[in-house]
Amino acid sequence: MLIAVKDIVTEDQVTLEQEVTMTEEQIRDGHFAGPLHCNAAITRINNQFYAKVSYKGAIAGTCSRCLDDITLPLKGSVEVTIKDEAQIKEPQQEVDSSEYYFVDATSIVDIRQSLYEDVMINMPIKPLCKEECPGIVEYKNEEPPEEDQKAVDPRWEALKKLKK
Repeated sequence: MLIAVKDIVTEDQVTLEQEVTMTEEQIRDGHFAGPLHCNAAITRINNQFYAKVSYKGAIAGTCSRCLDDITLPLKGSVEVTIKDEAQIKEPQQEVDSSEYYFVDATSIVDIRQSLYEDVMINMPIKPLCKEECPGIVEYKNEEPPEEDQKAVDPRWEALKKLKK
């Protein structure tokens, strides 16, 4: 999400709505299935900005039981602080990922990294296509019914040869 500091001139709360496309690297690592729809509530106090950003979108992945490709809904929120770099007296030893800095009043601040980190933290470790997913269908000592032959994942063909 790109926040133009110059557009926030009042100390009242400002709302901003954007479709956010992540960087190519973030899309690849995070398996994003399209842009994130973001809504931000931004408050300016003196020369600092506080933003609470809620987002919705989808991630693509593989069901951990049946290995089918799935798309899961995604939503969450992050809070970030945007500060004037000129007002920093000492360089900070530790960088907080929820703090951003702008150089001058015409700056545009990119907070996609905070959105990406929140998505990665909240991504399911073992995603499922549905709670009652039966997993991979097994056929012991018999051929699968004709209607299920197409449902068998072709990646298991090598294991079927070992079984015989």
